[in-house]
Amino acid sequence: MGTSKPLLPLGSKLVIERVIASAVEAGVDDIVVVTGHEAQKVKPILDRLGVRHVYNPHYETGMFSSVLAGVGALHECVAGFFILPVDCALVRPEVLRTLMEHYRETKRSILHPTCCGLRGHPPLIAGRYRKELLLAGEATFETMCAGGAARGDEVSRSDGAAYEDGTLRAGGSGEVSLRSFLMQHTADEADVEVEDLTILMDMDTPEDYERMGRFAAIMDEADGPRAGQASLSSEDALYLLSLLEAPDRLVRHSETVAAVAAALATVLKERIPALDVERIRSSALVHDMAKGMRRHARSAQVMLDNLGLHQMGSAVGSHMLIPSEELEMPLPTEAQLLYLADKLVSGDRVLSLADRTGEALERHGHDPESVRAVQTRMRAARTIADRVEAVLGRPILKEKRIYLVRHARPAVPDGARRFLGQSDPPLSPCGVGQAHALAERVEAVHFDAVYSSDLQRCVMTAAIVSKDTGPDIQELPELREIDIGRWEGMSPDEVKRLFPAEHARREQDLVGFTFPDGESFRDLQARVLPPFRRIMDSDAQNILVVSHKGVNRALLAHLLGMPLEDLFSIPQTYCCVNLIRVVDLPDGNRRVYAEIGQ
Repeated sequence: MGTSKPLLPLGSKLVIERVIASAVEAGVDDIVVVTGHEAQKVKPILDRLGVRHVYNPHYETGMFSSVLAGVGALHECVAGFFILPVDCALVRPEVLRTLMEHYRETKRSILHPTCCGLRGHPPLIAGRYRKELLLAGEATFETMCAGGAARGDEVSRSDGAAYEDGTLRAGGSGEVSLRSFLMQHTADEADVEVEDLTILMDMDTPEDYERMGRFAAIMDEADGPRAGQASLSSEDALYLLSLLEAPDRLVRHSETVAAVAAALATVLKERIPALDVERIRSSALVHDMAKGMRRHARSAQVMLDNLGLHQMGSAVGSHMLIPSEELEMPLPTEAQLLYLADKLVSGDRVLSLADRTGEALERHGHDPESVRAVQTRMRAARTIADRVEAVLGRPILKEKRIYLVRHARPAVPDGARRFLGQSDPPLSPCGVGQAHALAERVEAVHFDAVYSSDLQRCVMTAAIVSKDTGPDIQELPELREIDIGRWEGMSPDEVKRLFPAEHARREQDLVGFTFPDGESFRDLQARVLPPFRRIMDSDAQNILVVSHKGVNRALLAHLLGMPLEDLFSIPQTYCCVNLIRVVDLPDGNRRVYAEIGQ
């Protein structure tokens, strides 16, 4: 990073100054800083701050030697001590005070601060372990100095480079050795939930340091003119989720809520200039970061408040139950938009409020109390949605549903299994029955538009399903089945006999193989995507599209983000219905969701 970590600027102070200031403000009686690398540069600062310091001549052997040097410098009657890495320079004095208060009230001798159940820095260790730790460390250190520890052993360096003064780097050998000692005393350990993300932050890399600098600047603004109004970049918001080891599904949900919230704020900002789009986006990204905690919205608010992000915290804290005074604000607020966006998203899918309510009631219908809670929350969301739509003069979401159907069974000569591409048989009697059965299944759907491949088996299916009473069938040659060229109408045995080399090549590359005088599945996908995009761009809301097995598979693979090579894993039986939801957000961004049908 260009210089010793303790000497790096971090917000309004040097790194070492922040660590010492936190300990002083917390009321720590005796502060000892262990120096090593570039000790002569650090010493004048420590003298100016009036703290004790001890030089570790063996710092190059690893950080456990610095831990021992620091513990050894403490008074033998010390009641308890922290081991605070300089890497964790943002740890707040409130964390240290909370640990000390618990230490006085509990019988446990080793306390670990936690955030959402994850342990961080610094541990508070009872003074009675001082001598035992020094003895254990002395044996370890003697082994290291004697050359008995091979590189990669528990007590060896992990990277071969000197650690900066006073640090205890996460994952370094010092921490491992200290952890080994603490693991012998698990019965005396206790976790203390502090709801403070700073205990999990460190600066192992230049990128970590730059990020920590951004958080330090926000925390230092606590008394400034914009106190509490700051926001995070999307990158830093996602970093907080990673600190808390958020599962992928939670991250996807949060990103979707953020997209909806930011879309709402973007289109409203012209009429409500006070809205901060980036703050709303970052608030939405972290709104569920404390998921799993008993009151996760409140916990997340506390964590954000502790970082100086009070306005973000206020919005996040009300995303589960919005206060009546907030709900009564005449114009949409950031908290209202986050609340609404959260209610428009289930998992990583954007739903209408009606669909979201129905889904929630179906899930909780057995519990009257949960049903009442769902209804209360959705009424509040509807109130906000009505307010937003009144400002915009249009609906929040524009949604269309595309029912992508495979045609019914065609009439195949002699009923044998044959390659069927762009030849044009009609439906078989069995197929006609299948189409009528499908018409009954979708009877409640009023189709605004009907599209079909121009081949008979699709047009006949579309006519039966739409009952000839709906809109005219728009026949699209681009939706024809894959062109299998000279293999058309042949049985598999005939193909093997007449085209042995081509058959072998197809077995090696199913999607890239071009049928003799025909096309490949890659060609097929490139052919069918443009007309399907035009269908998605149409004004109709309920659309019937009848096509073929290969066409549907190629479309679904694209919509589901699957490699084309996996398209054969997509089941497409006769008359199956694939539901495709196209949701246009207020800012024009589009979300497409596909469900493979039965």
